[in-house]
Amino acid sequence: RGYSWLAFLRRWGLGACLADDMGLGKTLQTLALLVRDREAGVTKPVLLACPMSVVGNWSREAARFAPQLPLLI
Repeated sequence: RGYSWLAFLRRWGLGACLADDMGLGKTLQTLALLVRDREAGVTKPVLLACPMSVVGNWSREAARFAPQLPLLI
């Protein structure tokens, strides 16, 4: 559901704010959307704002599940 919502917003040129409980898959859903965009030829940069406490987790999960995405912290 989350991925579908993000894809819907992307089609309309809108961004999203994902702020719900931990463990609901926000990281993987967002990475899946970014991979889908990259595979479709979209190379625009994406700004992800998150608390510093989760940057390490994001970095590890991006390296594990979406190693083809360039990442700048």
